[in-house]
Amino acid sequence: MLPTIRPNQKVIVDAISPNSIYIGDIVLFQVQNMMIIHRIIYKEKVDDEVLFLTRGDACDSLDDWVVHENNIIGVCRFKMKSEPFKVEK
Repeated sequence: MLPTIRPNQKVIVDAISPNSIYIGDIVLFQVQNMMIIHRIIYKEKVDDEVLFLTRGDACDSLDDWVVHENNIIGVCRFKMKSEPFKVEK
């Protein structure tokens, strides 16, 4: 997530309803057995589920997957000072 989040920067993850996640938010999610922090680029409600498209800040293209609401761990907050990386629920 460079340049927004630097290596070893502390990230705090707040659990949140998918309906309260907005385009531009940075989220932690799980996809293909990986934990990823990327920015929400697109959000759409399909039937009864909220789906998201994401992208890393240093990337030019969208991620290759659709993130389902049940894969979202939470919205990320971070401190500007570099500290050891830690994910909190």
